[in-house]
Order: sequence, then C-alpha cells, then structure tokens
Amino acid sequence: DQPPATPVSGHRVLEVRGLPDVKVEASGYDVNLPSDLQRRAIVDAVAVQRVFHDTLGIDGPSHATLKIVFVGDAGAYARLVGDGVLAASPGAFVPAQHTIYVRLQTDEEVAFSILRHEITHALIYERVGALPVPLNEGLAEYFRRYRPAGMGGQIDVTADHDGLLAAAPSGDGSEALVELMALAGTDFYTADRDRRYLRAYALIALLMRDTAGTAA
Repeated sequence: DQPPATPVSGHRVLEVRGLPDVKVEASGYDVNLPSDLQRRAIVDAVAVQRVFHDTLGIDGPSHATLKIVFVGDAGAYARLVGDGVLAASPGAFVPAQHTIYVRLQTDEEVAFSILRHEITHALIYERVGALPVPLNEGLAEYFRRYRPAGMGGQIDVTADHDGLLAAAPSGDGSEALVELMALAGTDFYTADRDRRYLRAYALIALLMRDTAGTAA
C-alpha cells in the first residue's frame, strides 16, 4: 500500500479473484486505534464474509461497506448504541446506522470475538434479512469462534465442550429444539439466556458439519 522508497526496475501485480467485495472502515471513537487493530478487523470481516459466500452461498451488494467503531468509555458506548439491553452489551450492530460498535476490551482476542459476532449480525441483516432470532444468534455465536488462517480458518468446538454438555437437553433434544425455535423477538434474551445462546450455537455447529446442513 506504499510505494518503495528506492527506484524499482520491475514489479509483479498479484490479483486475487473470486472473493466477495467488502470494504471495512474501522475507527476509534474515543480511543486511538492501532494500525494492527484495523488490519485485524479487516481480516476478520473478510474471513466471515468468505464463508458466507463459499459455504452458504450468501452474496450481497457489491462493494458493501462495514463500519466498525471501537469505543472505550461505557457512557459513550451507551449513547451510541441506545438505551436498553444493548447499552450493557460488549458489542452491537445498529442497523439504522449500518455500524458495528465494539467496547474495547483488555484482552484483544475477546474484542475480536465480539467483533466477529457483530459482523455476522451485520452480514445477515444486509444480505439475508430477517431470520428467526435463534438462527441469527446461533450463526453469530458460531462465527464468533471462527479463527481466520490464510484463505480459510477453523472453529474449535472442543473448546466449548464443558459448556455445551451443561446446556445439552435431555432425551433426543426434539422438544428443546421446538422450544428454542419458537422463541421470537426479545423472548430469546430473557430467562436462561446463556443456555439458549449455547444451544443456538450447537444447532448451527451441527448444521455446518456437512453439505446437507449448510444447504438447510
């Protein structure tokens, strides 16, 4: 992205084809945003969108822009995302502004897991539209765990082994699945919220294992 300081006698142009268009605008609201943070934000956004494109067949308008704003102060964050449940959240996608807000975390990896969660919400909103809340949150939790590497990435489901076991329903799970998918609007976020997040994530992880699941 910068020309060499010394004269160049020859060069190569590397053109990457087949990737979905994405433009990421990352900034700091009340914090100085390190250049590496912006680079990581771009890498994560492109990685999640690549899986949407390659695995789920989801495309959107070309040259789409994802606006990401990192915020340090809790009060400023609450004002930006609005009152209510979102004010206490570590990250939020605000559709009216087409903007993702992320509270800057002490642990950078935590901040990026939050960012991937909200990137997924943004892509679903822009490219799919309204989804049942359990599927929406399940996809966001799934991609929150996505770790980009080169042109691909991986999700370590085993890291959540204990939590998933604790949240597992009894029997064959059919009643729990019907109950989960029946939750609409803010009902998903009321009592037993953590268990519902884990079950929604487990459902998506199960579906993403094979082509039949991704097709569904």
